[in-house]
Amino acid sequence: MENSNLPARLLQQEYFVNFLSTSPHATSPEQLSEIRKIINDTEKNPIRCFNADTKRHCGVILRVPSLLADNPQQAEEASHIGGQSNKFCRRCEAGGTHKEKESDEGYEALFAVGVLRSAGETKEVLNRQLKAAMTGVAARVEELQTQTGTKDKVTEYWIQILLKRARDLSDTNPGKTEDELVNELTEWLEAQPGDKMNPLLDIAGLDPTQDTPVEILHTILLGIVKYVWHMFHSKLSDDEQTIFVTRLQSTDTDGLTIPPLRASYMMQYRNGLIGKHFKALIQTMAFHVHDLTTPAEFQVIKAVGELGAVLWVPEINDMNQYLSDLEILVSNVLDAFSGVDPSKITCKIKLHLLTHLISDCRRYGPAIHNSTEIFECFNAVFHMCSILSNHQAPSHDIAQKFASMDRLKHILSGGYWPYKGQWIQASPRVRRLLKTDTTIQQHLGWVPPQKIDYGKVNPLAAKKRQPIDWKHTNAFSVYPGEVNSLVWNQNRSVIAQSGDTCTRGSWVTVRRKDQRSHFAIGRLHDCRFSGCKATGSRVIQQERKETSRSIPIIQHANDDNFIINTHALHNSTLLRELLPRELTQPKPFHQDRPAYHAQVARELRVVQTEKQKTTEEKKKATRERNKQAKAAREGQKSGDKGSEPSIEPENQVESHRAKKRMRVTGD
Repeated sequence: MENSNLPARLLQQEYFVNFLSTSPHATSPEQLSEIRKIINDTEKNPIRCFNADTKRHCGVILRVPSLLADNPQQAEEASHIGGQSNKFCRRCEAGGTHKEKESDEGYEALFAVGVLRSAGETKEVLNRQLKAAMTGVAARVEELQTQTGTKDKVTEYWIQILLKRARDLSDTNPGKTEDELVNELTEWLEAQPGDKMNPLLDIAGLDPTQDTPVEILHTILLGIVKYVWHMFHSKLSDDEQTIFVTRLQSTDTDGLTIPPLRASYMMQYRNGLIGKHFKALIQTMAFHVHDLTTPAEFQVIKAVGELGAVLWVPEINDMNQYLSDLEILVSNVLDAFSGVDPSKITCKIKLHLLTHLISDCRRYGPAIHNSTEIFECFNAVFHMCSILSNHQAPSHDIAQKFASMDRLKHILSGGYWPYKGQWIQASPRVRRLLKTDTTIQQHLGWVPPQKIDYGKVNPLAAKKRQPIDWKHTNAFSVYPGEVNSLVWNQNRSVIAQSGDTCTRGSWVTVRRKDQRSHFAIGRLHDCRFSGCKATGSRVIQQERKETSRSIPIIQHANDDNFIINTHALHNSTLLRELLPRELTQPKPFHQDRPAYHAQVARELRVVQTEKQKTTEEKKKATRERNKQAKAAREGQKSGDKGSEPSIEPENQVESHRAKKRMRVTGD
């Protein structure tokens, strides 16, 4: 849990993540039921506290603006049946049967947001399911769940109980009408303690069907990019894999802020990559797949790279323009996927969820604010609290440890607490610890604001430093006048205005009016245009020592042709502000999208018909083989019985005992 009132830059720090509840015995709905009581109680009894800024008493009413999680968890929180159902979207009514989704109208509907769901509508559907269960007919409940896509974990528990009780009552009293049965079970259900449906549906100000924004870690990186990566590598031959690994390993990562690429590792474990690998691929993949993909597949890779650069932005300056660009980019990704595999649109919920990004960004701001990466990192803290307990009362020990940590954070960050009728805080010396003690900062997950030391030069080590006369430098032709020093010392790096560390060879932006380097640019050599080949080699290092082995790398044919990497996530906003609008403005792949979707839907129906025909033929052949095998076994048994010698009655008992002993021995 995090305080959403904090600036977004602080929400990505472990310091501001709070523990809520855990239990090896109580289910999540049971825990959420108690949390709901606390939240709803603040509507009438606000939490009394002290405003550290105004030094005045105040009250706090709790609100839950969003529920951040992966897609299965969000579907459960929204009382949705899941992404494998006919109505597969937890946010809207998009979907239908296979036949409906493959029709022109149904296929077109998957490319847009459908009729939105609501908490009130969900509660009504769940009540109808409970009423249907009171009739004792499970098929009625299943039909409602299939038609609406609404299925709740808590309600399902009561549905199973009601179905059994309804059948028992019907067997005991066959003369009871259905209405009498429903009335009796309704009275019984109301008398039972506990929630009858998802407690999140009753939290004030929260609508789980709409307050579950698209989470980009699981939906984009572990979803869309993973689809692209599988589409690409699954068709490569061994030689093509080697070519791609060489190209990827030769990537210049300057300006990308990603860890060093391990291309051979990524290809070796291509089916087990994690988020950091996909984040590197989304920024670099489009530059290395030439001659390895079809034009349609390259269009998918390019569209996903363009979308990623727009989603991973820390702030939005022009919301209207941003949403307009985002809508085109989302449409391009969906259209590109439909061009490669039309069935992906009908079965992959993560593709349809992209259409909800526009409304989420309008409401919550940049999509990275809804990322759960910080919670994934915080799991390490939770695991340590569990491991270091005595395991006698794990949930109690974990809660106590987190309460102690939160209390320490409150004291060190200058929080107030009541003491003898007044509000007090820690002394300045205590509060200063959080700013000065790096050990405490690391343990609590606090990252102090970094002061950008613009223009600071980091020199080379003394052994590597080689002074050069100014007149022998290239800069002398531009600045031939006198300078303070007649000797130029080469340095390791310089700090740009954005805080980027620019090394020798980095591309930076410089404005003419002030001649300042503002930020670093990610760029890649245009190897496709220049015809670069894998004629170079690089020595493999292990534990900072060179080995006798080497790997092939791309040897650039020239230093004249480079491409600005607009797929780079770092400084993407600054780069788009710098470049002319016509170079970065997204352009739709298809002007008449409905006509294109209708064409793809027709192709999909043909493909699906062929698949169904092939499947039926395989089933028929399998049934025929099984039938022949069964007939052969029966014929063999008949032949064995006819050839067996007759057994004397006294020997039959011994034969039976021998077989029994053999079975016991075998077990």
